[in-house]
Amino acid sequence: MATPSNYDQQVRDFFGYLRVEAGLSPATLDAYRRDLDLLKEYLVVAGAFCCSDVTPKHLAAHVRYLHRDRGLQASSVARHLSTIRMLFRFLHASNRIEKDPAKLLETPTRWKRLPDVLSPKKMKQLIEAANPKFGRLWQRDRALVELMYAGGLRASEVAGIKPDDFKETLAVVMVTG
Repeated sequence: MATPSNYDQQVRDFFGYLRVEAGLSPATLDAYRRDLDLLKEYLVVAGAFCCSDVTPKHLAAHVRYLHRDRGLQASSVARHLSTIRMLFRFLHASNRIEKDPAKLLETPTRWKRLPDVLSPKKMKQLIEAANPKFGRLWQRDRALVELMYAGGLRASEVAGIKPDDFKETLAVVMVTG
């Protein structure tokens, strides 16, 4: 397989920088090596035989390839992008390329998993855990747990409630999420 003329040497220099200057772990270096091997394969097919020939279009197409053709999850594509950005930032900073083609690449958004929901049985146990035998503040604790449950609030949202957020005349609690 033909390789970009200066790609291998520049990647070796990059890895020297990562080992010596950045002090990355061997496992991280292995992951970066795999990412850059895939990039090299793609660049050869795309006809970019010098690192200075690589354009943002090449890199954007490579990212689409990783997601669509290779079936990588957004988190894996994001790691690949991080590796690619670091390589081209290094090449640009060391004056090996004139422009950084990875500078404007967008990171794919990762789906955030919703938290699991407590079963009614677990919720009842949680509410009943706040009782007088556990101290003087049991009523406060129970009110907070019930507020979280009834309002679908996160602990951080309840923790952020201030006395001024309770509007007694309206029977409302203002919550900032």
